Amino acid sequence: MKTKSLKLGAALALAATMCGCDWFAARELKEDRNERLYKTAMADYSAGRIDAAVTGFEKTLRANPANTSARFQLASLLQDHRRDYLAAMCQYREYLLQSPESDKSALAAERVQICERQYAAYLLNQLKDGEGPVAKEIARLRANAEADAEEIARLKVELEQTISERDAARRECELARNLVRSLGDEESTEGPKFDMATAKALLDEEDDEGIDRIKLSADEKNLLAEEESEKTTTPFVVAPKPEPVPQLEKSPEEERPETYVVQEGDTLYKIALKFYGKRSAWTRIRDANKAVISTDGRVNAGVTIKLP
Repeated sequence: MKTKSLKLGAALALAATMCGCDWFAARELKEDRNERLYKTAMADYSAGRIDAAVTGFEKTLRANPANTSARFQLASLLQDHRRDYLAAMCQYREYLLQSPESDKSALAAERVQICERQYAAYLLNQLKDGEGPVAKEIARLRANAEADAEEIARLKVELEQTISERDAARRECELARNLVRSLGDEESTEGPKFDMATAKALLDEEDDEGIDRIKLSADEKNLLAEEESEKTTTPFVVAPKPEPVPQLEKSPEEERPETYVVQEGDTLYKIALKFYGKRSAWTRIRDANKAVISTDGRVNAGVTIKLP
């Protein structure tokens, strides 16, 4: 008897608990539907103002995320009117997490599956050749890829031409180097060159004190002797002749003075040219005036010399 009484009490307690849960759920549902924002959104929905209803339900959820009625209504509008299947799936799944045992949970689960199929069909439609934004983007990318391939091919041709030109320039440079080396070798076998005009110009120069800068070497003396004897051949390579130096007419023997006072800027070469008509006569003047002229031909201004 006691056992039967305990079982009856447990059954009554379970029934009371279930009734209490249903009562609390019904109470919460009633409270959700009595919210001002929810009522305004439902009024818009009833009047056919879909965009206003969607906005109203979104405001309701921002104010109270636990309002499951507003979430289910928003999911239905997104699926049926907006065709936003991805957003509708998110709202349905959130509803199932909040109210897994509600009277609309089975309907919400079924609508999730419908949204998945509808979203897959939408994606396939977007990927059809020549239709939809995805297909247009794919076509644009393909066109860009083809243009890039043509540009790459053109750049390859230009690169090959540039490499060919570079190799040709290198070969020309190498030929030029070999030519310069060969010319240098030929010039090095010819020996040193002697410029007669330069030697004469240096011999005619004199420093500020009137002293000749160049001392005659044995070779130069030989060259001057050859010039005096009017020989034209020389073992050296002669540079192009300078501009002819105007020479004074040779004075007659009886008009040449016996003595001459050396002036500032005079050299034996200038004196010989002035009174004898040729530079090589400087040695005669030097030999006749050994007392006042050194053996290398230096002479100072103001000195009186004899003219043989």
